[in-house]
Amino acid sequence: MPLGYAVASATAALTILVSSTAINLDQPTDDEATAAYRAIPAVSAAGGKQQQTMLVDTCAPAKGRPGVECQVQLRLTPQGRGQMIQTYFARGPDSAWVAEVMR
Repeated sequence: MPLGYAVASATAALTILVSSTAINLDQPTDDEATAAYRAIPAVSAAGGKQQQTMLVDTCAPAKGRPGVECQVQLRLTPQGRGQMIQTYFARGPDSAWVAEVMR
């Protein structure tokens, strides 16, 4: 088998594997991520939490624990500029999403 064909086949197989994994990844929707973020005690205590929204960008399986690590865009107000932050999400005992902002 020529080397170019083997590389092309391996690349195609990897692309299919990555695509199928991303499709099956359990990750929160924007609304679920926003609700989980607003439920963080420090965020709740800060006030104004009803204005904050999260838009989920990309997620990957969390390393060393269940759940997913996601890049999300955090907006403090609906019209405000978004800030990209790394956030960990996992399902709680009631199957609702729980968030932890990673620093």
